Amino acid sequence: MNLVFQASGLKTGEGAFLMACANHTDNRGYVIAHMRQLADEAHMTLRAAQDNRARLEARGLLKSKERLNPKNRAQMANLFRINLDKLAAMKRSKTDYGPTLIEELTFDASDTPSEENSSSDPHAESAPPMQNLHPPCRICGGWGCRICTPSPSFFFSLFSLWPRPSHR
Repeated sequence: MNLVFQASGLKTGEGAFLMACANHTDNRGYVIAHMRQLADEAHMTLRAAQDNRARLEARGLLKSKERLNPKNRAQMANLFRINLDKLAAMKRSKTDYGPTLIEELTFDASDTPSEENSSSDPHAESAPPMQNLHPPCRICGGWGCRICTPSPSFFFSLFSLWPRPSHR
């Protein structure tokens, strides 16, 4: 995947399709995947994925082979191979993107709480900081888990999905 990120001269669809292929690639560049699966992972239609595959094959970055079941001749997942050498040769030159502002995101000693400023509550360290806002997750046990414990706004958004009566 890193080679695709570093490659220059790829169109957006070609890069997305190569990233989807790279998601299933072994260390020699072989990919066994269905076109529909690659299209879904590249967030494109099946036809767009087929067009991008044809463009990549014309550029010599990809080769594909249709696989058929020998018993009933039904189509199986395609076999692809990414030309890793050619992709590595397309590496962008190193670019300086300027300062990163990391130095501006530091904290002074006065900004961080010290032990003498902490509360005298013996349970203050063991209690999660947001326990009064979010209940513990029923699945993972974590406090404020946004994956397992939906926020109250999620439940209110469900009401907007119900059809409203029309007033005539």
